[in-house]
Amino acid sequence: MLLNEPGAESESAANLVLGADVERQLGRGHEAYDHVLHGAVVGSPEQFVRFDVVEESWRIVDPLMDPSTEPEPYPRGSYGPESAQVLPGPRGWHPLADAIRPPGGSPG
Repeated sequence: MLLNEPGAESESAANLVLGADVERQLGRGHEAYDHVLHGAVVGSPEQFVRFDVVEESWRIVDPLMDPSTEPEPYPRGSYGPESAQVLPGPRGWHPLADAIRPPGGSPG
Protein backbone atom coordinates (compact mmCIF):
# COMPACT_ATOMS: atom_id res chain seq x y z
CA MET A 1 0.00 0.00 0.00
CA LEU A 2 1.33 3.44 -0.83
CA LEU A 3 0.65 6.55 1.21
CA ASN A 4 1.82 10.13 1.25
CA GLU A 5 4.13 11.00 4.10
CA PRO A 6 2.56 13.50 6.55
CA GLY A 7 3.77 17.02 5.91
CA ALA A 8 5.61 16.11 2.73
CA GLU A 9 5.47 18.85 0.14
CA SER A 10 6.24 16.60 -2.77
CA GLU A 11 4.16 13.80 -4.19
CA SER A 12 6.49 11.19 -2.78
CA ALA A 13 4.81 8.07 -1.52
CA ALA A 14 5.97 5.76 1.23
CA ASN A 15 5.44 2.03 1.05
CA LEU A 16 3.34 0.77 3.98
CA VAL A 17 3.51 -2.94 4.69
CA LEU A 18 0.39 -4.38 6.30
CA GLY A 19 0.27 -7.82 7.81
CA ALA A 20 -2.07 -10.05 9.73
CA ASP A 21 -1.37 -13.50 11.07
CA VAL A 22 -4.75 -15.00 10.28
CA GLU A 23 -3.51 -18.53 10.90
CA ARG A 24 -2.44 -17.63 14.45
CA GLN A 25 -5.78 -15.93 15.14
CA LEU A 26 -8.10 -18.50 13.55
CA GLY A 27 -6.11 -21.73 13.48
CA ARG A 28 -7.06 -24.41 10.99
CA GLY A 29 -9.27 -23.36 8.11
CA HIS A 30 -7.72 -19.91 7.79
CA GLU A 31 -6.99 -20.32 4.06
CA ALA A 32 -10.45 -19.13 3.00
CA TYR A 33 -10.02 -15.96 5.04
CA ASP A 34 -6.56 -15.40 3.55
CA HIS A 35 -8.12 -15.51 0.09
CA VAL A 36 -10.98 -13.13 0.93
CA LEU A 37 -8.77 -10.63 2.75
CA HIS A 38 -6.26 -10.65 -0.11
CA GLY A 39 -9.09 -9.96 -2.55
CA ALA A 40 -10.25 -7.02 -0.44
CA VAL A 41 -6.77 -5.52 -0.22
CA VAL A 42 -6.01 -5.78 -3.94
CA GLY A 43 -9.52 -4.74 -4.99
CA SER A 44 -10.53 -8.03 -6.58
CA PRO A 45 -14.33 -8.18 -6.96
CA GLU A 46 -14.68 -11.97 -7.24
CA GLN A 47 -15.33 -12.54 -3.52
CA PHE A 48 -17.72 -9.64 -3.05
CA VAL A 49 -21.22 -8.73 -4.14
CA ARG A 50 -22.05 -5.44 -5.84
CA PHE A 51 -24.32 -3.10 -3.90
CA ASP A 52 -27.10 -3.25 -6.51
CA VAL A 53 -27.18 -7.04 -6.11
CA VAL A 54 -27.42 -6.69 -2.32
CA GLU A 55 -30.32 -4.23 -2.65
CA GLU A 56 -32.17 -6.49 -5.11
CA SER A 57 -31.67 -9.48 -2.81
CA TRP A 58 -33.15 -7.55 0.12
CA ARG A 59 -36.07 -6.45 -2.06
CA ILE A 60 -36.88 -10.12 -2.67
CA VAL A 61 -36.14 -11.48 0.82
CA ASP A 62 -37.44 -8.66 3.04
CA PRO A 63 -41.14 -9.52 2.65
CA LEU A 64 -40.35 -13.07 3.78
CA MET A 65 -38.53 -11.79 6.85
CA ASP A 66 -41.57 -9.79 7.99
CA PRO A 67 -44.61 -11.73 6.78
CA SER A 68 -48.05 -10.17 6.98
CA THR A 69 -49.68 -13.55 7.77
CA GLU A 70 -48.93 -16.13 10.40
CA PRO A 71 -47.40 -19.46 9.29
CA GLU A 72 -49.93 -22.27 8.96
CA PRO A 73 -49.61 -25.05 11.53
CA TYR A 74 -49.03 -28.58 10.32
CA PRO A 75 -48.34 -31.92 12.01
CA ARG A 76 -44.79 -32.70 13.06
CA GLY A 77 -43.14 -35.11 10.61
CA SER A 78 -45.45 -34.14 7.75
CA TYR A 79 -44.46 -32.40 4.53
CA GLY A 80 -46.19 -29.18 5.48
CA PRO A 81 -49.74 -27.81 5.46
CA GLU A 82 -52.27 -29.01 2.88
CA SER A 83 -52.31 -25.55 1.30
CA ALA A 84 -48.70 -26.12 0.22
CA GLN A 85 -49.87 -28.71 -2.31
CA VAL A 86 -50.91 -25.93 -4.71
CA LEU A 87 -47.56 -24.10 -4.61
CA PRO A 88 -45.81 -25.94 -7.47
CA GLY A 89 -48.74 -25.55 -9.84
CA PRO A 90 -50.83 -28.12 -11.71
CA ARG A 91 -47.96 -30.59 -12.26
CA GLY A 92 -47.41 -30.92 -8.51
CA TRP A 93 -44.32 -31.63 -6.49
CA HIS A 94 -41.62 -34.09 -7.54
CA PRO A 95 -42.12 -37.36 -5.69
CA LEU A 96 -39.92 -37.72 -2.63
CA ALA A 97 -37.58 -40.69 -2.33
CA ASP A 98 -39.55 -42.31 0.49
CA ALA A 99 -42.75 -42.04 -1.58
CA ILE A 100 -41.05 -43.96 -4.41
CA ARG A 101 -39.07 -46.37 -2.28
CA PRO A 102 -40.26 -47.49 1.16
CA PRO A 103 -37.69 -47.22 3.97
CA GLY A 104 -35.28 -50.17 3.81
CA GLY A 105 -36.50 -51.10 0.32
CA SER A 106 -34.52 -51.10 -2.87
CA PRO A 107 -35.21 -48.74 -5.77
CA GLY A 108 -37.29 -49.92 -8.46
